Amino acid sequence: MSAMTGRFLSRLQPRPRSLGPRTWFVFAIWTTIFLLLFYGTFPRLGQQADSFWFIYIGSLAWFYGTRNALAGVIVCTAACFTRLASGPGFFLGMLLGTAIALAVSGVSRLYLKLKETEEKLKEEHEKSEMILANIFPRKIVERLKNGEVMIADRYLETTLLFSDLVGFTDLTRFMSPSDLVQLLDKFI
Repeated sequence: MSAMTGRFLSRLQPRPRSLGPRTWFVFAIWTTIFLLLFYGTFPRLGQQADSFWFIYIGSLAWFYGTRNALAGVIVCTAACFTRLASGPGFFLGMLLGTAIALAVSGVSRLYLKLKETEEKLKEEHEKSEMILANIFPRKIVERLKNGEVMIADRYLETTLLFSDLVGFTDLTRFMSPSDLVQLLDKFI
């Protein structure tokens, strides 16, 4: 995937729920675009011009959450009321717009939670990989990753050394764990 495609896809991600100045600026731009499209196409499209309403509400809900989407429903209601007046279709559109706002923002929240969970899972996986690498030799880790469950190797010529270090217990009381490990590494 190219860097340009990656940047484009990252722009399609839902945004955090902060309602800062930038969010309100984007909301104002999207509202202006909606109003221009609605009032510009209404003479030609008639009542179908209110379909821009659903696109506008859905994108606000996806990118900026429920609050902005519901504010967009109010803007759309006011704009459409000036052209369509009241009637069953108008109120149905208002209810449908509100339902779209709530449903899309709910999916947006679930998507963000999924991304957070994915990041946490990735961090935990990296931790478990680090622990495995610290406990087992590299060859054993690779064998475990390849699905081997029972790892028992046979060595025909092996030497085992058991030793007792005189005064080791006293050393453990006074030395730090890292110094103790460094000392033991010298004997191997």
